[in-house]
Formats: sequence, C-alpha cells, structure tokens
Amino acid sequence: METGHVYNFSLPVGQRAPEVYPLYAGCGSPAPAEDKVTLVCLATNFSPNDLAFTWNIKDDVKNFPSVRRSDMTYIESSQLTFPASKWDSETPTCTVKHNQQKEKKIIVFKRQDQRMQPPRVHLLPPPCVGTSEGGTVELICLLLQFKPNSTEVQWLLNGRELNKPAPTLFAADQDGSFMARSLLRISSSNWEGGDTFTCRVTHPALKEGPELYNSSKCSACHSHATAMTLYLFAPSYDELVRGNGKGHATCLVLGYDLASVQISWQVNGVVTEGQTGVTRHESNGTESRTSTQTISLADWKAGRRYICRAKHPCVKEVTQELSTFDPKTPTKKPSVSVSRVFSEDSPGEEDHPTLLCNIRGFYPKELSVSWENNSHPLPRTLYSSGPVVATGNEAFSTYSLLRVGPGERGGAYTCVVMHPSTDRPTRSNKVSFDWALSRAPEVSITGHPACNAPGAETSVFRCSASNFFPAGAEILWLVKGQEQPGLTQTITRSRDGRYSASLELSVPNAQWNQLAEFTCRVSHAGATQQKNLSKCAVCQDSTPQPTLYLLPPPLEGLVLRAEALLTCLVVGYQLDQATLTWEVDKKPLAGSPSVRALVTHDNGTQSLRSHLNLSRTDWEAAHTVLCRVSHRCLFAPQEETLQPLRGADPPRKLSIHVLHPSLPQSSAEASAWLLCEVSNFSPAEIFLTWWENETSVSPSWFTTTAPFAQPGNAMYSTQSLLRIPASQGHMASTYTCMVGHVSSPSMLNISRNGVFDFLEPARPLVTAFHEPSGSSREKLVCLATDFRPKDIDMKWEVRGQERRCSDSLPSKALGNGMFQQSCALLLSLEEWTQPETYTCVVNHSSDTAAVRRELTSTQCPAWSPTAHTLPPSFEWLLQNETVVLTCVTDMFNASVEWTAGEELAALETVENKKEKFPNGSSWLFSQLKVNFSVWNSTESFSCQVKDGQSELRVNVTHIPDPRVIDFTFKDENNDDYTEMDESNNVWPTVSTFVALFLLTLLYSGFVTFIKVK
Repeated sequence: METGHVYNFSLPVGQRAPEVYPLYAGCGSPAPAEDKVTLVCLATNFSPNDLAFTWNIKDDVKNFPSVRRSDMTYIESSQLTFPASKWDSETPTCTVKHNQQKEKKIIVFKRQDQRMQPPRVHLLPPPCVGTSEGGTVELICLLLQFKPNSTEVQWLLNGRELNKPAPTLFAADQDGSFMARSLLRISSSNWEGGDTFTCRVTHPALKEGPELYNSSKCSACHSHATAMTLYLFAPSYDELVRGNGKGHATCLVLGYDLASVQISWQVNGVVTEGQTGVTRHESNGTESRTSTQTISLADWKAGRRYICRAKHPCVKEVTQELSTFDPKTPTKKPSVSVSRVFSEDSPGEEDHPTLLCNIRGFYPKELSVSWENNSHPLPRTLYSSGPVVATGNEAFSTYSLLRVGPGERGGAYTCVVMHPSTDRPTRSNKVSFDWALSRAPEVSITGHPACNAPGAETSVFRCSASNFFPAGAEILWLVKGQEQPGLTQTITRSRDGRYSASLELSVPNAQWNQLAEFTCRVSHAGATQQKNLSKCAVCQDSTPQPTLYLLPPPLEGLVLRAEALLTCLVVGYQLDQATLTWEVDKKPLAGSPSVRALVTHDNGTQSLRSHLNLSRTDWEAAHTVLCRVSHRCLFAPQEETLQPLRGADPPRKLSIHVLHPSLPQSSAEASAWLLCEVSNFSPAEIFLTWWENETSVSPSWFTTTAPFAQPGNAMYSTQSLLRIPASQGHMASTYTCMVGHVSSPSMLNISRNGVFDFLEPARPLVTAFHEPSGSSREKLVCLATDFRPKDIDMKWEVRGQERRCSDSLPSKALGNGMFQQSCALLLSLEEWTQPETYTCVVNHSSDTAAVRRELTSTQCPAWSPTAHTLPPSFEWLLQNETVVLTCVTDMFNASVEWTAGEELAALETVENKKEKFPNGSSWLFSQLKVNFSVWNSTESFSCQVKDGQSELRVNVTHIPDPRVIDFTFKDENNDDYTEMDESNNVWPTVSTFVALFLLTLLYSGFVTFIKVK
C-alpha cells in the first residue's frame, strides 16, 4: 500500500494589518490623585513599515521609531502625557492608520470605577452541640466585598460594649474589594445561658450609620426547635407495698439539647429536690432526661399532689401534675379465697400443680398480692397475677396463680392481699396437699441445620425429654457412638407439675456435612429411649442431581508446554462428601489427580473441580477420557466423557502490518501499531500471543479478535493488534506474532523489526516570552518543543554572560515521539524595569548551530492574551466513539464559542472549566465533544474566545491521512497455495480493511492562530 506525504512551505510576509493594544503607565489604571497620566498605544505584527498614530488629546505626544522583528513584521508605539483632571471631561482615544489598509483601528482608554461598596456581613455562631462546660466557644463576624478598606468592628454583650475588643483581620480580594474577620472568644456558660452577642459594623458606605448583627444560642440553634414533651409516671400501689412503704415517681422529658434543661418538683406547692439523671441521646436523634421523686405510702394515701416542671432557656416551659389516691374515695374491702386447679391425666388419677387465688368485690382497683408457705413469703417467680377487671356495682376482681412443685410436699399455702381499704393485710384460707404421679418422658431432637448449611457455621442440636414425672431423667449425646462429655442438662417444671429436660450439643456444620451420626439417649425410672439423626437420613430425598462439566485442555498448554490439562467441574448442592474420579480408555486412573477446595456461591450452590494433567502425546493417543462424580448417600453418580479432536487444518497464511500515526498525539506516549492476521484454519480454537525479542509481551499491550468464519468454506480467520510505546527501550526491538493451533506440533510465527525507523532527529522550535508573576519577581520563559532526541541544553545570556535556568523541568514526551522542555529565568522587579536584552540559547544534536531568542525588558510589561487547541489523541480516536477538542486560553473571564464548519456548536456539547495554578497563572479550558461521524465529515472546527477587550479565534483543519505499511508472510513450500487462494481471500482482506479503517482515521491538521480585535 502506498503512503501519503505532507510537505511544508515557507511564504514571504505580505501585507498584514497591525494588532493594537492600550497600555497604562504604572501597569494599571491611573489613580485619581495623580497629576499627570501617561498612556501608550502599541501596534505590532504589521507589514510593511508604514503606520500613523493620531490622538484626540494633543498635550504631549511622543512617537517612537518602529522595530523590525525576526518574522519580518514590525512593532511601533506612541505615547500621550496629559493632566489627570482632563480625563473627567475628555476620554483619551488613539487612532492607528496603516497606509496599506483602508480600515482604521481606534483604541479607547477607560477609567476604573472608584465607587464605595458596603460590606456583606455574616455572623457565624459556634456549634449547637459539643460545647464543654467551663470551656470557651468562638463567634466570628465575617465582612465581605467592601470598598474602601475603612471599616470598624465592635462587639456587644447583651447591648453593652465589651471592654476588651476582639482583633480584626483584613485581606484584599481579587476584584479589588476587601474582606475582614473578627473572632470573639466567650465562655460556654455565657453561650449556654442564652446571652445575646452583637457585632456592630461601621463603614463609610453605610449611609444610615453602623449596622448591628445579633446571635445567641436560642436564635442560632433553637429558632425552629419543637417544644419539649414531659411524661410523669406514678409508682404502683404494689410497688409502694413491696418497697416497705416507699416508691418513686418518674418525670421523663423528651426533646432536643436537654443539657440546659432544669427539672424541678413541687409537693403540695412546696419546691423539693429530686434526683435528676444525665442526658441520654436516643437513636432517632432526640434526647431524654429523667428525674425521680420519692413517695411514701402514707403520702400516697393522704392524696398529696406532685408537679414536675421542665424549664429551658430557649423552649417553652412544660409541666405535668400527678394525682395520687383521693382520701375521700369510698372503699370496699376485697374477699380472698384459694382453690386448687386440677388437670385430668388419666381416669382415677389427679395432678395438682397450681393454686388459684380469687380476689373479688374491692374498690378502688389498686392492690398488692403475695403468697406465703407456712407464713414464709414465697418468691415472686413462683406466682403471677391476672388483670384487674370491673365487675359492676363499683367493684373489681382479679386472680393470682401459684405454681407448686410436686416434690414440695407439706406446708400450708396462703394468699395475702393488701388494699387501700384497710391498713392490715387480708389473708385467704390455708391450703395444703401432697401427690406422687409417674410419667415417662417424650423424646425429640430439634435444631439440625438445613441440608445446604455452610461449613463455616455452627448449629445447636437440642435433645428434649418432656412431660415426665418424677424428676431424675438423664440425657446423653453420642457422636459416632462416642459419648460427648462436658454438657450441662437443663430441667424446667411446667404449670401442671410435670418436668421437662433438655441437653444441647454444639455441632460444627462441617461435621454435619461429613455425614456423622448423632444419637440422643434418655434414661428415666429404669427405662431408656434413644433417637438417631444424620444428614443422609434428613437430606436424601431433597437433594437435586448435580450438573457435571468436562472441559477440554486449553490450547495454550498444548502448544507451549506440550501438556493437556483437562478440567472436571461439578455444580450442585451437598457436595461436601462428593468424590471425583477419572478414567482413560475405560481404565481407572492411577494416582490422585488434584481436586480444588469446595466453593460455595452466593446463590447457595456449590462447585467442586478436579484437574487431570496428561502429556500431549498421551492425550492425542487416547480414545476417551471419563470424569465421574459420586456421593455416599445423597445423589446418584453422574459422568461425562471427552475425545481428542482429530482431522484439524493448520493455518495457511500469516501476515503482519505496521501502522504509523500521521499526526502528533496528546497522550503521554506515541505508539506504533502491528496487526497480525491469521487465516484458513480449522477448528476455530487458536492461541495467539506476541514476543518482544525473546520475551513475551504483556497481554495489556495487545487485543485479539474472536475467530470468525470465512464465507464459502469451513475455515476461520482472526486478527491481533499490538500497541508499542515509542520509548528508547522499544526502538530497536524485534516483534514476533506467535500462533498455536491444535493441528500444528509447534508454534507458527512471523517477525518484524524497525517499526520506529520513521523517527528522525527533529530540530527544536524555540519561543521566548515574559510571564508576569503577580509578585515582586518577574519570569522569563524559554520554551523548546517538537524536538527529538530528548537531550537538549538550554541557558540564558545577558551581555555575553551566561545565566543558568532558575526553574528548569526535565524533557517531557509529547506523545508523537517529540519532546518539550522549558528554561525559566527569574528577575527582580528592579532588574526588569531596567532596559536590557535577554537571550535564550538552545543547543541540540539535530543542528550544529545554536538557536537564539531575545527578549527586551521595558518599564512596564505588556500582557497579550493567548489561546491554542489540543487535538484528540490517536488512542482516543481508536478506542472511543466521541471526539474531544480542547481550547486553552489565559483569558480567564472570557466566553468561548465553538463552530463546526459554518454552524455554531450546541451549548450541551461544550464544557468550560477554570483552573488556577500555584505559579499564579490562571487558565480557561473549553472542550467540544462531537460524535465520530461529525468529526469524520467536518473539515474545520473553530474556537472563538472573547473577553470584552480582546478576541481570539483558533481554527482546526481536519484532513484524514492514512499511513499503512503492509508485510505479508506465506508458506512457499505449501503446494496447496495457488493464485486461486489469493482470489478466495477477499473476506480476510475486507476484514483487514475494516480493522485498519479505524486506525487510518488518524488525522493530519494544523492549528492557525488568528487574533481579531
């Protein structure tokens, strides 16, 4: 394939209109207090040397001679000096007429606005939570965007000025305005106590006088807070009786920021102290706080009134009143009786495990119930009381149940009731009984894991013996016939007097999955019972058949290592005890093939795999290979077989293409590309890799397509694309495309070297420019770009004296095989204001002569805006469907418009971003995103930058230029290869063209800078 070429021509400079800029003496707009003002009108980049300046003010005009530049254009200036007072009545205007052009250019010198601007004030309070008692907090008064810098900040506490003023810090903003900050440290007790702090601001722009800004914790933290909620809980009558005549009333407050709340009590109007607890933080973000007050039974009967009050400095106070017993309430004494509760077990036999205490006819409903045995109180755990219900005629009733053990013979049981109607307890009749009934236990096992339980967890098996009498049952656990020691048996007694016992055994699920048998043995009253449990018994009917896969050996192992690695994979459930076995030609395989550990998946299934490693010779000589999965009890055996492939066709054609990029790229490295094509092989499975010299290439460097069928026959083709970075380590390497196929005993290969022969030494392009630093120092920058190789020497000369770089960066790869390096020279402001010539000297191996660039200082540096574009990279065009063009300019506050051809780009396709760098420079980045079809069909894109004073336009012209070098390899010893085969390979050629088409979309273009006023 013949490649295209690019030719560069140099044309003489013809007529060129001047570019005109306004310059102010002193590097800025004149101050109102200056007596004289000096303005300069600068014209540059014009040709021929025929220019005239005209000022509308004729006071003191000086025209300086023109200077010819290295590009055969000229620069010339004119200066006007006039009284500053005249600027109020007359605006200075400079008119520039180039005699070769019909149009005139007019520059109007504008004056800065000096109006005053009042400050924007923000009073920043401390955090609402987290302040420590006895510590300090901070208030900040922040003033923004005020002019001039003449302001005063004062602090007031509850309307009174503080004796010790807080310091105020001032700073200038970028837009010429000022900002200030005043910080006041106060004690947290003042802040939590609700004091009001005021920031008083005085400024000349505040016509109405000083402004006040107030803050307090209530206004800052509770302006939208909800009210507190208070709950008051009285002690029950039962609590008062059992507490030896004393109980507690509880006051619960819910809300926010309760650290400042004060909880107080009143008893019959008298303030008393309670026990207030700490603030608790609830999970829903609220807080709670409690306070308790002691109440005696005598006070409760006397009907004393209890009031709880919660007071907060920022929230409305809440109260709640608790009413106790009303002494005027008429009372009725309860009647108490006890009876036995019988349950029939069998005819002629009775069981009496429970006593029932009936309490009736009492009023009011408050009462306390207890039980005694032989006048000794019984634990509350032995009895329970039912609800109190109304029975009519202003009376209530309830009951209490006492659980009496059958082994507790003898003694008299009494139900004791306390009620407000009497100061003495009311006692029931005494009840006593004995019994002796026998019952065998009922044995059961619970807690076994599910059939697909993971082995990493533990299950608890419980053997239960229930409903037996008398006590004395013994439970044992046996695993595989061995008794398990160290277990503790639990015994309980039910309400009917019978016993239940249980014994727990912790079993790792791995042991369960190993099909162990577990036995529970229960002995009681001379008799023995037992139950057995195992996974085989539980899961045999619920486990589905597994799925078995037998995978052929990977081609890579066959062709590289002459080994056949077969994989047997089984997927299913309950595979813990599954076994995988191999047979070759119906003979069990000797030895133990490797089996990987059992894997449990997220969907609950399990997988097990085994590998069989045969030599390539044994594999190709075998007729069948069988893999079988079996289990001892849960599922039937499954098997799969595999035969070696025979009658394959080796690849008949290999070819390699070398692809070079046609334009510089914006990526970190340039790249060369190799395309390896393999065709006319069967079956489709093929192995392809790359070598650099004698070492294999990382797979991240290349990509290989899946084999695709050739039209008209049963053969297949494939392609592999290798990307090679253009670095020194890869320049002289030889690259080999290695191809392996089941039909070939060895690897096929084709090699190529010298893929970077197109990279020739390139002479650097050198530019010197002044970069204002915005501080007390100035920077001169010498930039060398688009050179190769990367070694270069750069320095500065002043009056023949060498000055080394003040700030030099190492050579940077541009991505197209070219490099870039800069050399900066830092000057003091005094040096830069003195007229002097600074020369940048660059030496490079591409030329015997040094490149020299000069800069001349002036009393005031003139800033000229710039803009340039970054085209899309080669890799980006290859790997993406969207093309991104970037426009970069130092006009920080400019607007950017993009056009594609003659049409304005849509706003949603443009993205702008501003960045400021540590050296003080500021840049605006604008990106245009278009799809690949628009990029491929449009020849010109334009980026237009405007900021009100200057306008720049950057054009990008897109010209596709493919560069492809084709190398083809064929086996000349193959008799089957004919010219007819050449004609039959239309499809591989078309597929190659499709693959190369994406690569040949690389563009060659140029960027033209057009500066338009």
